Amino acid sequence: MEKYLRVGVITSPHGVRGEVKVYPTTDDVMRFKKLDKVILDLGRGETRELKIRQVKFFKNMVILKFKGYDNINDVETWRQKDLLITREQAVTLQPDEYFITDLIGLLVKDDTGAEVGTVKDVLETLVQDLEVTRAWHINTGVVGLKFMFDVLIKYGYEDLAYRLITQTSFPSFGYQIEKEGATTLWERWEFLNNDKCFNSHSHPFAGSVDVYFYKILAGLGLDEEVSGFKKIILKPIMSGDLPYASASVNTIRGKVVSAWERNDEELRYKVEVPGNTTAELYIPKNAWDKIEITEGTKSCWNGENAVDVEGMTYLREEEKYVVYQIEAGSYEFKVAPVK
Repeated sequence: MEKYLRVGVITSPHGVRGEVKVYPTTDDVMRFKKLDKVILDLGRGETRELKIRQVKFFKNMVILKFKGYDNINDVETWRQKDLLITREQAVTLQPDEYFITDLIGLLVKDDTGAEVGTVKDVLETLVQDLEVTRAWHINTGVVGLKFMFDVLIKYGYEDLAYRLITQTSFPSFGYQIEKEGATTLWERWEFLNNDKCFNSHSHPFAGSVDVYFYKILAGLGLDEEVSGFKKIILKPIMSGDLPYASASVNTIRGKVVSAWERNDEELRYKVEVPGNTTAELYIPKNAWDKIEITEGTKSCWNGENAVDVEGMTYLREEEKYVVYQIEAGSYEFKVAPVK
C-alpha cells in the first residue's frame, strides 16, 4: 500500500510571487481549504513538506501559496510535480470506494473467474491529459480533433480550448505558423522536406479546426432541428484575452453576420439575420455580474429585467448570457456593466 496519496499536480507558476497552479486529482477540490500542508514529490525518492499559506480557485484549477516561497524562481522547477498527502490526511471512504493508487496491481478476473491481467493504471480524463500530461498541447489524430473542441466547449472548458488553439510550441497550429512560417495546413506539425520523410504543405490534415473559429469564437451556428437556414443560433464564446472576432456565412437566404469587440468598459456585438429567417441570440455578459444592454439607442435589458424592443422577444437569462429570439434585420448591441 502506498504511503502517500496524490491530491494534485503543479502545472505552472502563477504570477511572480511564488504562487502555483495546481490541477486537482481529488474528487473534492474544496478539501484544499482544509489542508494546512502537503508533500511535494521532487522525484527519485526526494520529497519536501510545504505549509499552505493561501488557497484560491480559478476555473477548474487551484492556486496555492506556500510559506517561505515568495518568488517565481522558487517554484519554477516544480512544474509537473505531484502534491501528496499522508493517509491520515485522506478523506474517509464510503463502502465500495477505493483510492486509485490502491487499485494498481490488483488481479482482474472476468465473469467466469478466469484471470485477464492486473490493473496497470486508471485512464485519465481528457482535460487532465491535455492540461497536465500534454501541457496544453493537442495530442489527437484527425478523427479525434474534429470532436475534441466541441466536447471541451460543451462541458465548460472554453479557456482550455482557446489555449490549445493559441499554443505556439510544438506540437500546435501556432507552432506551424509562428515558428515554421506556414501559410497553409500541413500534413505534419513540423517542417520536413527530404527524400526520407514526405510532408505535404497543402493538406486537409486537422482542417476541421476551422469550425472552432466560426461556431465557437464568432458564434455562428444552426438549429439542427430546422432545415434550410430558417433558424440560426448566434452564440459567441469569448475566451482568454481575445479582444474581437468577426465572421459571416452566405446562406440560401442571405448573409449571416456575427461580429463582436470588447474592452474593459464595454462589449459591442453586431449581428445580421437574412430575410425569412429567425435567430436565437445569446448576448454575452462578458463576465460582468450585472449588465445593461442597448440596441442602437433603445434599452433591451436594464440590469435586471428585459425591456420590450420591436423585432426582439426575450426568452431567458442564463449564467453567461441574456437570450432573445430576433427577426430578420441588422442589430448593433452595446453591453456594459452596471456601476
